[in-house]
Amino acid sequence: MRKMRAACAAGALAVGAGLLAGCSTTTDTNHKLFEFSGKELTIRTDSPVSVVPATGGQPLHVKETLKGTGKSKPDPSMSLRGDTLGLYGRCPRGTGKVELPCGATYVVALPPDVALTVRSNQQPVLVKDIRTDIDVQTSNQPITVENTAPGTSLRMVSSNGWLQGQGLRSSKVRATTSNKVVTLNFAAPPDQVRTKVSNDRATITVPRGGPDYRVTTHLDSYGKRCIEVPQNAKSDHTVDVTTTRGNARVFASTQVAAKPAWPAGAMDENMPDGCLNAAEKKVRGLK
Repeated sequence: MRKMRAACAAGALAVGAGLLAGCSTTTDTNHKLFEFSGKELTIRTDSPVSVVPATGGQPLHVKETLKGTGKSKPDPSMSLRGDTLGLYGRCPRGTGKVELPCGATYVVALPPDVALTVRSNQQPVLVKDIRTDIDVQTSNQPITVENTAPGTSLRMVSSNGWLQGQGLRSSKVRATTSNKVVTLNFAAPPDQVRTKVSNDRATITVPRGGPDYRVTTHLDSYGKRCIEVPQNAKSDHTVDVTTTRGNARVFASTQVAAKPAWPAGAMDENMPDGCLNAAEKKVRGLK
């Protein structure tokens, strides 16, 4: 266990000198190894989680970071039951604010050849460099997936959360959200892409010089369609985009698009001028 303490922030005194007298913020870091020989792992969590590959032949490994002040400390739990890994920070009700910080974050090192499912309760999820099938679902928070492997499938679902895929090589990708943007940047041509967005836009980038695509879009009167990839109605490579009150943009780039900063879907430097909205044209200096 690693522990660090810092004096309470001066701004927190606004909640009452008596309440916070003598308090300090504590950060604890814990590590736990699990014996796991399965081929599929489901993570269930109430806290932010990142999933990365295990290295050096390590087993399933979890790094837990806990933060709290006074009585507002997590009551954490890490457990593996069958193929389900439970990671819970469990902060007291009413904490987690600036004046009463409480939280837990988890980094999971996943052994190779293990398919991944994540079910998160209103917390952000990051999955990076995992080379198996990935299925992630959360709400009100973003999902970021980076550097997937050829021949795999990727599914991302969030309500009110940005969805961002970067360096994707998965053959099949599905992304569904509402009120936030979907941005999918492919490093290899996909076989099948399906996105569904309510009240916002979807932007999909595929490598230039790849195959033709069969592109279908479903938009209402508020959305605009901008497709700048080679198209063939008989192609086995399909892209299907459904949006309400948002644009559908599919274009090709000579390089993997740079990772945009949040909010996801910020203008990419490789996006053709014809696909820009009015605000993006202004940024690029166009009329």
